[in-house]
Amino acid sequence: MIVQQLVQYYEDHTDLLPSFGCEYKEISFVVLLSKEGKFLDIQDTRNGKGEGKRMLVPQSVKRSGVGSTPNTLWDNLKYVFGMGVSANPKQKEALEEKRIAFLQNLKKLFFASQKNKEVEAVIRFLESDFLKALEKHPLWKEIVDLNTYVSFSIDPTNRLVCQESSIIEALATLSKNESKEKSSFCLVTGKVGPVARLHPTIQGVYGAQGSGASLISYNLDSVESFGKEQGHNAPISEAASFAYGAALNHLLDSPRKVAFNQAMTLLFWAKKKTPFEAVFSDFLKLSSSDSLTTFLSKCEEGEEDDFPFYVHALSPNGARLSVRFSFEGAVGELKERIRKHFEDLEVYSAAKEPELYSIYSLLHAFSPCHDVQYVSPRLAGEFLFSILSGLPYPRELLSNLLGRLSDEEGISHRRVSLLKAWINRAQGVVKMRPSLDLSNQNIGYLLGRLFGVLEIAGKKFRTKKNTQITHSLYKTAAVVPERIFPHLLNRYDRYINSLTVSDTDYFQKIKDSIMKSFTSLPSNLSLMAQAEFAIGYYQQKQQIFSEIKKR
Repeated sequence: MIVQQLVQYYEDHTDLLPSFGCEYKEISFVVLLSKEGKFLDIQDTRNGKGEGKRMLVPQSVKRSGVGSTPNTLWDNLKYVFGMGVSANPKQKEALEEKRIAFLQNLKKLFFASQKNKEVEAVIRFLESDFLKALEKHPLWKEIVDLNTYVSFSIDPTNRLVCQESSIIEALATLSKNESKEKSSFCLVTGKVGPVARLHPTIQGVYGAQGSGASLISYNLDSVESFGKEQGHNAPISEAASFAYGAALNHLLDSPRKVAFNQAMTLLFWAKKKTPFEAVFSDFLKLSSSDSLTTFLSKCEEGEEDDFPFYVHALSPNGARLSVRFSFEGAVGELKERIRKHFEDLEVYSAAKEPELYSIYSLLHAFSPCHDVQYVSPRLAGEFLFSILSGLPYPRELLSNLLGRLSDEEGISHRRVSLLKAWINRAQGVVKMRPSLDLSNQNIGYLLGRLFGVLEIAGKKFRTKKNTQITHSLYKTAAVVPERIFPHLLNRYDRYINSLTVSDTDYFQKIKDSIMKSFTSLPSNLSLMAQAEFAIGYYQQKQQIFSEIKKR
């Protein structure tokens, strides 16, 4: 599904994406030559960050690490000039082989392009004693050390030689004539054409290899069938392979990409450009409540609601990429589900805490070591997919979140919001309200409320001699209430009359109203009841804080 959608994206954006057989690469230096092939200058295209200018060049070749396979009219110094920093004689021989291969490739292109004059100028330069001219240039030493991509330009064209239309046409003809691949029906487009044996390299997925990774790759006997090797296993035409690769690389280098961690990089786009698409990344990554409020304002109904919207999650897997999940739906449908997600998260707080949380912030709430990069890739993917699809949150989220309530963040607003949302999205479960619900008679919720009352009353009584904090017993109370609540209630009875009359009456009234709803303490609580315990505890405390401010 993702490949078909990417091919369609390419066809819808041919004005933005490179034509067949080309791609954009960061070219750091351009060697400027005269029409006769004489050296004139070296142009430095790097920006303040040291990044080369992205330029349209012939598509790069796939290198296995063995042999010398050059790119056409652009490459690193090892291929273009046979230059390297090693003094090893064997490596010098290998560098010379690369240089010769680059030159031979140009000569082949020269005849295929009907003896193009610009290609001829580059060949003349590379057949001359070019090092003498280059070494005099002040940039040369830095270029050798960096070994970045270089290309050629002929004065005064102000463009790369490889960008000339006749060169691009000649390369396409040359590639077609040299292709030994058999034609077959393409599984993506249904058209007959040469099958792509190797698929394009994808760059920009966080955590993947620096040289790039493959979305589709076959290089093991175990994935071959009926003697068909590599791309012939599942025939995709060279045109479709190029299209999805160009589209994917473009999206991974655009604002429509959000990298959460090494586990998941998200891509998203709408069939047609929409205001919703422009702010969707705020929902995913930004933690500012104001930004998310602006995002929600874009979730109102509009003319864009019928447009298809796509979200794909990619994860690194060695030299390959895994599709964590794929989502396709209408913009309006997605808006409704996101509004429902925020509605499920809504929890009242007496303090001025942010009421809206991005996906990144929510992942942080249940991440180990307070670092999102350690969140389970599977859990992160299932969590986001459940929101986009309007499904219950994954069950693993509940146990994961409950296990972290005793860390530094504790029972925070966003964690309680997540617990409430988890319960409200679970099938066949009574809905939890945003604020204190006096009608909720679930034992977990009641005990959480009771624990909150005992804790706040204890804090009012606490002296220097009595430093034990009720909250330190939270985990025991939430899991095995029968073991700890009798002790907490006895302690409460000993100090409650030491408070002021108004405080004593206030806490006694709440405590009695809670305890009359149950007759015995359970020996243990289920995970669902533990979640209700945390919500009841938090909401009861917020209610008390709010009422104390008014007193």
